Amino acid sequence: MSKAKEVLKKLTEVEEKLEVKLSCVKKVEEKLHEACSKLSRLSEEGMEVKEKLREIYEEVSRLKKRELELRREEAELRKELREPEEQLKLKLEKLEWKHQVSSLSKEEEKRLIGEVKAVARSLKAWKKVKEIEKELGEASSRRSELRIEAERLKQRLAQLSEEKVKVKKRIEELKAALKQEKSGLKEVKDEVKAYREELHKLREAELEEKAKVLAQETKRKGQIAREALKKLREGRKVSLDEMRVLMEEGLLREGEESFE
Repeated sequence: MSKAKEVLKKLTEVEEKLEVKLSCVKKVEEKLHEACSKLSRLSEEGMEVKEKLREIYEEVSRLKKRELELRREEAELRKELREPEEQLKLKLEKLEWKHQVSSLSKEEEKRLIGEVKAVARSLKAWKKVKEIEKELGEASSRRSELRIEAERLKQRLAQLSEEKVKVKKRIEELKAALKQEKSGLKEVKDEVKAYREELHKLREAELEEKAKVLAQETKRKGQIAREALKKLREGRKVSLDEMRVLMEEGLLREGEESFE
């Protein structure tokens, strides 16, 4: 096997090795891209969770502020409420019944109407107190729901943080692996380049050698042809080899054949 063929064989082997290395680099790059995308998704989800938590805290703050306002309003109303609601209802019924069945003087009727209005105001205040208590209950329930949701979101945020730490570690590992693979790839590329250059030099040397041999052969044939032509001009016989050279060179005219 010639040197060029040996080098070509080695080059083929190294090129196959290069394909394997390129495939390995591509796989690591794909894994790295996937890990980076996952980190991006985790970060994005983390931002969304934080935004939801911020909204919850704002709503809780608004609810607390509203509850404080309602409690103050309730406290003011209760200052005027000296009788229970049911007692006031009974009192109102009695006053209305008295107004219907009794014959009252103008002064008495005026006083009775005043009492009815006072009781009605108190009942209206009781109604407002109940509305406030209902709203306070709803606000408290809503804050409980928000507290549970906030706790869930905080747990998710902690999970995301843990996942991000793991993914970041994985990214660093993949970066190191990619660096190593690329280093190995460079070595193989350099090896391929070296074999290609060596093969190119060997082929150039072979071509130069062939050209040299061809030039020598041409020179030899030229010398043989000159000697053969001289023999023919002198009427001497030429050898078969000389005749073949003359024929190859197109120097033999018809009727000039003369063999030894």
